[in-house]
Order: sequence, then structure tokens, then C-alpha cells
Amino acid sequence: MPLITQQASAAVAVIQYDLLVNSIHRLSSMDREITGAGLTGSAAKGDTQVDLYVSEVNIASLKNSDTGAGGLTGLQLYPIDADVPAGAELRAVVVEAPASNPITLIIEIDDVFDDDDEADEVLAAMGL
Repeated sequence: MPLITQQASAAVAVIQYDLLVNSIHRLSSMDREITGAGLTGSAAKGDTQVDLYVSEVNIASLKNSDTGAGGLTGLQLYPIDADVPAGAELRAVVVEAPASNPITLIIEIDDVFDDDDEADEVLAAMGL
């Protein structure tokens, strides 16, 4: 499964900041499915919250599962089952900002195909 990984310093990850604002994964012309997500970093476990949205629908609220300088140590991926329709905007909005240290957000996401033929066509078009 592909992973979206975004890091932000405490100075950048202020309240209402969208961690995916400059991400190429924000929009896609394909249907996608989020299967998991996790947040780590900051100075104290549980002091930072990021809400995940598909368009305007809140699909998850994540608290940082561990502290540190935004690395993946102690990262816990929580299961999420959320469809992201083609053209729908994916956002990760900071609700509670980190006190210090960078934070790292991981989103587990997959493209969704209607059938195997569609997947084969896409892969062939990519030269794979």
C-alpha cells in the first residue's frame, strides 16, 4: 500500500494549517481508499491533533501516538476505512498544534479500480 508521508515543524503546524496543502496526493483523478493513518512527534504524547477530511467530511481525528523529532519511532497506524472519490480533496488540518518538535503524518492509501481490466489498462498506460 502506498503511504503519504508529511512532516511539519512546530512553527509551521499551527492551528488550522493543512498538512497536505502542497502535497501531490491532495487530489487525484482516480477513486482512492484510505485504510490507515497515524501521527507522531511533538513534545508530549497526545498533545497534538490532526483531523483528516475528504472534501468537507471529517473521517478521522488523530492524536500523536509518540513524541520525538517527527520520526517514525513509536508511530501507530490506526485503521480507517474511508473512500476518497475521484476529484475529492484530501485535507489534514491541525486542530491542536504541537508544543515543540516536528510532527509526522502517515496516511495509508490505495487507488481503487472497478475491475482487474481497468487496473491492467492503467498499468499498461504507465508502461508497467
